Amino acid sequence: MRLVLPIRFLVKPLDIYRMGAFDYIMCMRVPLSRSEAASFVERQFEKDEIIRRSVPIEQGRLCPAKFWPGSFSSKTLAYSETRWSNGMVEGSTGAVYENGSLYFWSWTQ
Repeated sequence: MRLVLPIRFLVKPLDIYRMGAFDYIMCMRVPLSRSEAASFVERQFEKDEIIRRSVPIEQGRLCPAKFWPGSFSSKTLAYSETRWSNGMVEGSTGAVYENGSLYFWSWTQ
């Protein structure tokens, strides 16, 4: 993940939370400019995943880290999800830019 961020984050600490291995939750908050956040999204996501949409309520609350907001007022910069054959969401990955920080999550169950 650090290789997708600006070079200063190779040594600079960032807010990151991870729990689990196969079934996991990973979320991070990184203070970035809008252009740096856009660059991260372009490098981390496929073109068809770079979509603006409201953050699903369950995605906004999935991270138990103290740095993670309870909800987002901004739309995603990118979003991707996988679903089980019954239509239930199996996992998602997304990025939101809010209050001068990029919020990124990835989870699967």
